Amino acid sequence: MAPLTPRDILARNVRKLIDNDRQSVRAWALARGLDVRLIDRITKASHAVTIDKIDEVAEACGVPAWQLLLPDFEPGAQLDAPMTPQERAMLHRLKSLLG
Repeated sequence: MAPLTPRDILARNVRKLIDNDRQSVRAWALARGLDVRLIDRITKASHAVTIDKIDEVAEACGVPAWQLLLPDFEPGAQLDAPMTPQERAMLHRLKSLLG
C-alpha cells in the first residue's frame, strides 16, 4: 500500500469533519462560508490546495491548520500542550515515586 500523501491526509481529515457533523459536503461548506467546489476538490484529493486555502478551511473549522495535516487527526480531540522543563521534571519525579 502506498503511503498517504499530504493531499490524501487533508482529504481524509476534512471528510472526518464533515462526517462528524453529519452533513453533506455542500451543507457543511455553506454553513462555514466556504466555497463548495473547494471543499469538494479537497475531499476528493483531486486538486492541489494552497496553504492559504488550508488556513481558510482550518479557521472555519476552529482548528489550527497544521492539525488538518496530521495522519491521526480526530475531530474534537484536544492535543496535549507542550510541557515546560519544570513540568517535565515534575512529571519525571511523579513517575519515579509511583513506580
